[in-house]
Amino acid sequence: MKMKMNKILIFTLIVQLFFIGSAQAKCDLESLKFGLSHKALMSKLKLGDEFLGPEINEIPEYFVSISGQELCKNEEVFERASVHFTFIYDKLLEIQIRSFSESASLVDWAVSIYGEKENKPTSFYDVKPNAQWLWDKPNKVIAYSIKPDIGGVFESIIIQSRNHDDDFLKLADELEGK
Repeated sequence: MKMKMNKILIFTLIVQLFFIGSAQAKCDLESLKFGLSHKALMSKLKLGDEFLGPEINEIPEYFVSISGQELCKNEEVFERASVHFTFIYDKLLEIQIRSFSESASLVDWAVSIYGEKENKPTSFYDVKPNAQWLWDKPNKVIAYSIKPDIGGVFESIIIQSRNHDDDFLKLADELEGK
């Protein structure tokens, strides 16, 4: 009887570990904190030197693009997506996710992270959806849009820091002065 209980306990632990591992496999862009430097982000994502690019201290605005499949290996919705990181003064200030697919799919990922959006535009439910909305959070704003295209839909999610307004304004002043 004791041997049978031990087998059941071991089986239960293995099943729990499997589900914990599955839950951690989700692409967690929320763990990427705004303000991270380019090198810190690449280290956190465990990406190779091919994503390091040139020295960026003198470049006020810098972009890094990574395939969603490379970044979020276990998320099917990211297989056709690209993820773009925007650095201003070597601080991560914006993340853009773009995808083209037969039907809306990124929206499900966004809802799982930011919560269900009530009162979605009715055009979201059209055969050829064309809609956009925001999630308004204390430290960030998240914009979602979907537009029809030949053979499918184009989806975009933009996650932007609200805590770095001074950096955005400084860059705008610099660009106007050029």
